[in-house]
Amino acid sequence: MNYLFESFNSVADFIATIDGRQEKDNWGTFYSREEGSRWTGTESYEEATKLALYGDKESASKVTKSLKKIQAASTNSEERAQAKVRRSVVGSRPCVPAAVQGHPLSMYRRNTIKVKKPVVTVYYSVSLSGGESAERLATAGAKMAQAIQTVERSGVRVNLYAGNTSCTSSQSVGTFVRIKDSAKDFDLMRMAYPLVNPSFFRRHWFRWVETKQELITSQWKGGYGRPLDRQEEKETLERMHENLIKCDYLFTTGNVLNLTADEIAERILGRGK
Repeated sequence: MNYLFESFNSVADFIATIDGRQEKDNWGTFYSREEGSRWTGTESYEEATKLALYGDKESASKVTKSLKKIQAASTNSEERAQAKVRRSVVGSRPCVPAAVQGHPLSMYRRNTIKVKKPVVTVYYSVSLSGGESAERLATAGAKMAQAIQTVERSGVRVNLYAGNTSCTSSQSVGTFVRIKDSAKDFDLMRMAYPLVNPSFFRRHWFRWVETKQELITSQWKGGYGRPLDRQEEKETLERMHENLIKCDYLFTTGNVLNLTADEIAERILGRGK
């Protein structure tokens, strides 16, 4: 099996790359450009790109309705900076009662201290057969978003990547698009499109396939590959690590549809099966 992996620092980087490439010769119908929203989630490729770059309010709204406030625990750790105000000899503003009493520590000073924070890297592969509805893809993405927020509310920081893992008889591919940095807060508006909108898969990922020159045209143009089975997922994860692509947890759309958001969060936190 020939493995092809490609990573992107952001959704904007991903789109700029695929839009800057030449479409493959003798491809036939370019499904990424198909008109109509029933299957793809958007009316056009241009509409999908606008939502990807500037925020997808409708997808964010779908997630908001299902988010729960669940606290969980974790034992992993990472150092992050946190500010704390203390009294000191010098500072940015006075502590009047202390100053009146002649206390030497009569100023407030803002100190930055190191606080241990957990961090994990999660990869969500948006992949289902062409017969699946746009609603099913959206449902899976909403569960994933809810799970990530639950994990972060527990104190665990998440590096989140979205993309696709698919294969043919001789080629297996993986695209990895960073949609959340562990150093940044949960931003649903920016994450909603790749997680929830089917166009991330059925327009932008299709565009990646249509412009990836290394792919064997005769194998990919008919159906854009197929989702991996469990053994192929395991082998792909091993190959990712060999290629220095860090991933603590890999979830596919098929996996997520069979789990609740809480169960996904439990697995990420190391408390689930």
